[in-house]
This record gives sequence, C-alpha cells and structure tokens, in this order.
Amino acid sequence: MIGEWAIESKKIGVIFLILIGVCSLFVFGVREFEKQDLSKYEYWIVDTEITAYEFIENGRMITVDWHSKKEVNQQVSVLDKKPKFGSPGRITGRRFLVSYAARFKAKSAWNEVRDDFPILEQNYPDKGEYWKINVYDTKGEKLDKKVLDVFEITRNYNENYYPAFILNKYSIDSIDGKEYLTISLRKKGDTITDVRGESKLLKRLIDLETGKIVDIDPNNQIKSSPKIGLSSIDAFSQLFEDHDFYVSDDDIHFWKLGDNTKHWLLNRKYPKSMEIISKNPETSYIYKLASDDDLQTSIDMIKLVFPEGTNIFKDITIPATSSKDGQAHLVQSEEEFLQYYKSSTEE
Repeated sequence: MIGEWAIESKKIGVIFLILIGVCSLFVFGVREFEKQDLSKYEYWIVDTEITAYEFIENGRMITVDWHSKKEVNQQVSVLDKKPKFGSPGRITGRRFLVSYAARFKAKSAWNEVRDDFPILEQNYPDKGEYWKINVYDTKGEKLDKKVLDVFEITRNYNENYYPAFILNKYSIDSIDGKEYLTISLRKKGDTITDVRGESKLLKRLIDLETGKIVDIDPNNQIKSSPKIGLSSIDAFSQLFEDHDFYVSDDDIHFWKLGDNTKHWLLNRKYPKSMEIISKNPETSYIYKLASDDDLQTSIDMIKLVFPEGTNIFKDITIPATSSKDGQAHLVQSEEEFLQYYKSSTEE
C-alpha cells in the first residue's frame, strides 16, 4: 500500500511540474506576443488621469494628483526597446484641466517646434492607435471628465482634413471668457514642403465646453492670459526654491516635502489636500481656478504652503519693471506689496 501510494505521489508530482512548465511557456508566449505587438508603436504620450482631488478656498483652487494609467504602465514595461515619449501635456485654465494621450506607429518627426510629434497622414487611427484629450470640467465645484478623440473631432469638423498637432503645451487659451485649445489641421493631398511639416496648415479652435472644433481662426482672436509673475521677483523665486516648490501663474508644484508640512496652513484647513500631496508630492499640484482677483488668489495659494501667520512679504524687493510707479520698492508686508506691485493684467 505504501509503495503504491509513493508511486501515485510521484506521478502527481510529475504532472504538477509539467503543468507548471506548460503554464510558464504559455505566459512567456503571451508576454512575447504582447511585446512584439506593442513594439510596433513608435510614439507615445502616456495617458494620465486625475486620481484624487479636492476643491479648496471656496472653489478658487483645486488640489490634484495625476497618475499614468496602470494598463499603460504595464504595456510599456514589457518592451525591451522603449518608444519615443512625448510630453505629458498636463495644462490648466480657469475652468478646465487637460491632459493628452497618444500612441502611434508613426515615428517621431524629431522637431522641437512640434515637440517631436509624428507627421500624420490620416484622420482615422489604425487599429491600436489613439490620440485623445482628457478634459476635466471644474464648473460648480465638480470634476466632470470627457474624452475627446482627436481624429473624430477632426472628421466631424471637415472630413477633408487630417489632425496635425495641438499648439497648447503650457496653458489653455481664454478668448472672450471661453476656453480653447488650438489645433493645426492639414488638408488631404497637400504636400509637406518645409522641415517642420507646417506647410499649408489650417489653425482652428477646440471648444473645451462642447468638445468640438469651431470654425474660428485663432490668429484673429485676442487671447487673455493673466500674468501675475510672482516667480519673476528674485526674492520670491528664492523663497519658493528654498521650500522645494515651484510657483507659476497657474499652480504650485512640489519637488519634495520638508519637515514643516505639519505646520502648513493647508494642513489645518484642508487635511484631505495635505494627504493627497503627502502621498505623491511630485505628481500633485494646487491649481488656480476662476476668481475675481487673480493676484489675491495667487497670494492666498502661496500662503497655504507656509505656517499660518508667516509673513512671506518680509524684505521683498519689487523691481522697477513690476511696480506701479516705475520705482523699485523694498516692502515688509502684504499691504505694502499690494500698494506697489503691478502685474501684467494691470498694464
């Protein structure tokens, strides 16, 4: 009996090892097939999405954490040879937040003006290709998302055009209180005659509210883009750098967090936002949204990442080019600063 049991156990063990081997070969084969299938895509803009957020300061700001989609990370991770990656393309306006996503078989155009975007001769994607715009609408302190297919909106505008590229790398265009992206289109049959691939391009606007290309030439429009310029003041720029964050006209972005974050005003007023930033400082932002006073909103945003009561205006020199009377001023308080400082919106 014992001998028979031992023989049966050995058989079971052998069968188990064979099954493990077959499964391993299957998994390896699937992985190799997936690798070969994905390696045909020469250009990617990794798809990023907002994974956590909180509206703060009565809707004048939003704290956001961006992450690349898990499935995209998994797809890229299997490749031995990495494709050309384009810019993450996360930008903000006063109402909308946008990120781009693309995957093409076409190679990079290797052109700085176009951010190495491939030159496309199509208004339908090949199987497996995509070009998307993720649009987040903050209206009413909600975060509603829609995804625009760039090929589809181009065909809906005019079937005789290809999408070429989108000009907005850094900010969303505001025209007459509405927000747009500018897209360049190429007519079917037109040849590319310059090194940038920009010959005979037609520029049009993408209305972010409707998600449609509208028949408006952006070159004939007056774009309003409030420039506060606090980071251009040397003393402020150094203050921000010393505290490991960067301030633009639209946001605060963190490199790393110091030991004093528990004393931040943000930590006391908005613990959820503090938690979002603490988990992933490098992918987290505080964005400014629409407000009646853009300069005051910028100041209030900066105060959030300092201990409550901190005088961030102490020994700040306003250069002559940024003062209301054309004279340099050394100020010690917010009141003095507001008395003399002139942002570009006041010019």
